[in-house]
Amino acid sequence: MRDIVADVEARPLDPSDDPRRRYAGGVSPDGDLYDPQGVVLTVVAEEVAGSDAVRILRTDAGVRIAWEGCGCGGSPECRMSWLSPGDVEILRLAGSEPEVLGRGRTPSWIDVWRGEDGRRVLFAHGDVGWGDALA
Repeated sequence: MRDIVADVEARPLDPSDDPRRRYAGGVSPDGDLYDPQGVVLTVVAEEVAGSDAVRILRTDAGVRIAWEGCGCGGSPECRMSWLSPGDVEILRLAGSEPEVLGRGRTPSWIDVWRGEDGRRVLFAHGDVGWGDALA
């Protein structure tokens, strides 16, 4: 039995077994949110106002923006979108606030998340409009 355990422990990790790679840019079945580089994110503020989101955008040069349009809050089945750094910069320069529209029955809000690396993510859920980037 010791030989079997030693053999398993000696094998290199299969990259597909690494949740940081497998769930990069999405949500794991355990509910963990990962940025596109595989950094685990933790929620630090829920349902922030548009004015707070734009303040973070203006003051945090490394902020990322994610969006899911169904209002589920992010689930393994959810298709999330991540704005490119260029699109984030366009929003920063425009200075407009996001609008939590919440038309119909779509739950809609913005959360702030922080990665293990210290970078923040503005995560828009549902019917949130922000310039031409989110609609």
